[in-house]
Amino acid sequence: MMYKNTESLQVVKASRIFPFRKEKIARGREKLFAPTEVLDNAVIVAKDGCILEVETWSDFKRRANIKPYQLKDLGDVSLAPSFTNAHCHLELSHLRAEYNLGLVQGQGFVPWVKSLLIAVDQGKGLAQESYKQAISQAIDDLLISYTQAVGDINSGNCLQLSKQLSFVGINAHFFLESFGYGAESIPSFWHDLPKTWTQARTERDVKESLFQASVSGHSLYSCSIENLQKAKALCNVQNSIFSMHLAEHNDELEFLQTGKGALSELLSVRVLPKNFTPPRLSPILLADKLSLLDDKSLAVHCVHCTPSEIALMGERQVFVALCPRSNEFIGVGEVDLLALINSGVALCLGTDSIASNNDLNMLNEINALKKLAQKQKIELPLRTIIRIAALNSAYALGFIKNKKFGLGRLEKAYKFCYSIFENEN
Repeated sequence: MMYKNTESLQVVKASRIFPFRKEKIARGREKLFAPTEVLDNAVIVAKDGCILEVETWSDFKRRANIKPYQLKDLGDVSLAPSFTNAHCHLELSHLRAEYNLGLVQGQGFVPWVKSLLIAVDQGKGLAQESYKQAISQAIDDLLISYTQAVGDINSGNCLQLSKQLSFVGINAHFFLESFGYGAESIPSFWHDLPKTWTQARTERDVKESLFQASVSGHSLYSCSIENLQKAKALCNVQNSIFSMHLAEHNDELEFLQTGKGALSELLSVRVLPKNFTPPRLSPILLADKLSLLDDKSLAVHCVHCTPSEIALMGERQVFVALCPRSNEFIGVGEVDLLALINSGVALCLGTDSIASNNDLNMLNEINALKKLAQKQKIELPLRTIIRIAALNSAYALGFIKNKKFGLGRLEKAYKFCYSIFENEN
């Protein structure tokens, strides 16, 4: 079939395109490393921000005939789907390291979180305009690294973030985080978000079709069992993903198994009820006992897991968000990447926040993941990296299945966005 009205077509040409058309969630080694479709000397054809076709240059020329169109020839590069940052805290973007707020690095979780609390208190006096500028700088990190969607952990600042993300057309799934042991710790405002976005749209501030939201839990040590189960139940009713920091650091293991240690001392000041009794289980086993692990769960970090616990997460078909630079920044250790690859979990990639990273640049995060893989004697080809950073991450946040978003693959009716890689000789 010939193209019509070709003068309005946007055409991007490259020597190689990896479209990942119709690919499903990549769980386990076989699917993560499987061969994928590659188009040589090919184009992405789009109109009004939507992909019409991904095809070879010769097929396009035949169908476009000699009519005019807007062509961008990128030359000898590879194109792939744009990235989804599966785990981020945009509202902490004013804590960027260059602002010299004294964030501790490399000394473990408790020293870091103590310095974070001080930095957050210092940041409360920040002017609103300065805060917005910090968010804009963080969003720039996303844009320059081909990131089209973000899973944002949020405590209630969705509207302002929605406005700033709308301005550049980035999608977001807001995880409205439950934190604490009281009944009031479950965010209630998430019910009002669709109405809030619709109202903002009438003011031309928000494109509500870019956004979705669900309740999440911070962690097993910072939330009551009842609140975590309630949050997960709300996600199940909504058929949405449930996110939680899980098995991130040794302090978490010690606290859950004994109720003692540096984390216990810290939580006793602000969070823990006086009658708290430790569950005496590891994070993974406790989460499984509470029915928090399934194919609609996004477990973030998962650094301190035994091989059998990783296998259990694979059986439950959990999504796991890797945050290699944040783990290094805080000093919590490294994931067992080989065990995770072999387990059957769906690996995703996230930057975490500016408070535990140098930027939100997903290309830098990919390089850190490749470095970690090389250290553990694992070779990650481009197709595997894209499945982690684009395909699986978009699936996790619900962007790949929702037609109004259409992210994670390059195919007809999906959003016109892509990542660029230099071809390897």
